[in-house]
Amino acid sequence: MFIEYQAGNSFLHRLDVRTKLIGFLFIIVAAFLFSDPLYNMVIVIGCLWLAYGIKISMQKLKITFFTLLPIVVLIILLSAVSYQPDSFQKPLSRIVLFSLFPGNFITCTVGGILLGISLSLRIFTLVISSTILTYTTSLDDFLQLLRKIRVSYKISFIITTAIRFIPTMENKAQQIIEAQRARGAQFDNTGLFKRIKAYIPVMIPMIVESLRMSENLAMAMLNRGFGATRHWTVLQEIKARPIDVIMSIIFLGALTFLFFIKAAHYGNL
Repeated sequence: MFIEYQAGNSFLHRLDVRTKLIGFLFIIVAAFLFSDPLYNMVIVIGCLWLAYGIKISMQKLKITFFTLLPIVVLIILLSAVSYQPDSFQKPLSRIVLFSLFPGNFITCTVGGILLGISLSLRIFTLVISSTILTYTTSLDDFLQLLRKIRVSYKISFIITTAIRFIPTMENKAQQIIEAQRARGAQFDNTGLFKRIKAYIPVMIPMIVESLRMSENLAMAMLNRGFGATRHWTVLQEIKARPIDVIMSIIFLGALTFLFFIKAAHYGNL
């Protein structure tokens, strides 16, 4: 799921893009630091609290979670039978629930199930945290950040334009699907090949529409003199404020504290 930037006056909106990226990396590292699902559940709850605080549509997050549900179930099932009891440290995680073959060849362990749940929570963390980042940060800020780290302006433009057109293409795809359904198309057919065949009438208009949009974008860029100079200016330059420095120090300090917890063998299965 990709949610477009929405202008706002929340605390996260006012933070510098570099501070928000440090916070985003802090959340991701923290999620992958621990294998115990309880720790990852706390991170997910914290991300949901942030999303609710900046008024992200909970309905959209709910739809995304239900979309990911089959993948989550598959991850848990595969993880449950992919680890032997001696792969875990805690006695509870080493408990064998059942064996698929005689001789304990492939076993289903409590630790495997818990690890599968933890992996699923990491996916949810990635989805929610990236949504918060894109919802509170404009593409202009990302573009300025790429310029400050010496990325070519052409590459920066390609990256930001691709990100910008993701929600646009999602809306176009939904409009085409609804139009095809009005003409009697069935997209809920069972079977992989039938589903692929049903989406062919969607892909062709999508390709045509994307080519038309790219042509219009190229003409607009030429009319505005894109590429005439490598030095360009911005209306509002991104600047780090004292609160950004404080938040960055808090993120780095919290990450250091989490590494100490990990070194003390907390959060393991």
